[in-house]
Amino acid sequence: VTSSLPGEGKTFSSINLALSLAAERGLRVLLIDADVIRPSVGNMFMAPPTEGLTDLLTGKVGHVSDVLHRCADIPNLAVIFAGNPSANTPELISSGKMANLCRELSARYPDRVIVLDTPPVLASTEPAILASYVHHLLMVVAADQTDRHQLRKSLETVASCQSVSILFNQGPRWNEATHIAYYGD
Repeated sequence: VTSSLPGEGKTFSSINLALSLAAERGLRVLLIDADVIRPSVGNMFMAPPTEGLTDLLTGKVGHVSDVLHRCADIPNLAVIFAGNPSANTPELISSGKMANLCRELSARYPDRVIVLDTPPVLASTEPAILASYVHHLLMVVAADQTDRHQLRKSLETVASCQSVSILFNQGPRWNEATHIAYYGD
């Protein structure tokens, strides 16, 4: 899950997508905060751990299970938080270790949907790299924020992913009188 620009609601959408999928019977979900420069998935959880994705990629933590946190209230949801800041954060996401991690997670958890919350496409190079590792990409587009040129550029940047969907977010409010009249009230 990504967006063209910051503030379009990609993290909110990532978390809600993960929660919605995890609510389904028999469907397990892994949410990964891959926006390691400006992580915010942890802000939605009580007392998130400090170790996470960056610690796994730098080798400070040896195994995925060491940073995989199961949600007590939602048994079908697990989260890997961003982890400790690192000086070479962009390089970590672009590294062979990240590619291997994506392959490992996909092979290890074939019954699980993995949701990656990534940085905005026009603010970082990581989404373009991660796009080639994922099966589907969700581009969050905020109304009246991203123009067509920015969206086109973003979509071209992540074109290595064969399946891309757009989620329109922050749409304008309907005029309540028009909405009521529509249903004949």
